[in-house]
Amino acid sequence: MNTTRVNGVFYTIKSTCSWRMLLKDVPPYSSVYSFYRKCRIKGIWKKVLSKFVKIRQIKAGGSEHPSDRRIDSHSVKTAGACEQRGIDGGKKET
Repeated sequence: MNTTRVNGVFYTIKSTCSWRMLLKDVPPYSSVYSFYRKCRIKGIWKKVLSKFVKIRQIKAGGSEHPSDRRIDSHSVKTAGACEQRGIDGGKKET
């Protein structure tokens, strides 16, 4: 794998510049973009990202395979949210 193409892909993603605005230190943008596209189609970028996530979880003191049962307190809904709470005095009964 050509590291200058990888560096070109990472630079483009990090700086959010267009492919045509790549630095002169990397191969032509068409070559770097072609490399990026082929890796994306093969699923290589997803594999690389999942490896980075596992490494980060382990360094943070967690497990390589975290439990799906971890729940953020902001995402938990209250149990009684659907229950009726009272009568609206402004409504007319028919």
